[in-house]
Amino acid sequence: MRKELPFVGMALACGLIVSTLAVATRDRVVGNQRAFELRRVLSLTGDGPLAIKYSAIKERPGGYVVVHEGKTIVTISRVSTDAGYNGRIALLVGAAAGVVTGVRVVKHAETPGLGDAIDHGWLDVAIGKNAQSQWRVTRDGGDIDQITGATITSSATLQAISDHLIHQAEAGNP
Repeated sequence: MRKELPFVGMALACGLIVSTLAVATRDRVVGNQRAFELRRVLSLTGDGPLAIKYSAIKERPGGYVVVHEGKTIVTISRVSTDAGYNGRIALLVGAAAGVVTGVRVVKHAETPGLGDAIDHGWLDVAIGKNAQSQWRVTRDGGDIDQITGATITSSATLQAISDHLIHQAEAGNP
């Protein structure tokens, strides 16, 4: 038992250090996550000649609204699915009058070089689609090219967006 005592002490000290650091940096981590999400929200408003003209972006439960001259022009909703190949995929989905204006990935754990393509422009396939659109990948008989080697990720992400739009339409929130 005496031989193990230094190791037990070392383990306790390391545990104390790690837990202290976790508590000390919690607010900073939360702040950085929020700043990242807000950068993604701003990227959904566009830039250049196709930019959305807006006067304010307001946070609301479940996402944001983009307002211009007192009228909501785009809603940006937090959407997620646990059906990704490696678990949860969190998205921001922009929509105007029930039509997707843009999608951004907030968080995922998909395989680098395969499923992480959802975070590199592939989700632009959703722009212009609505709740009545066909949301299946070619492998499942649809007309959307899935990410090569990442059909599960592709299908799960599209299904999450489609389910969100259908839910919004049924709730009367285009």
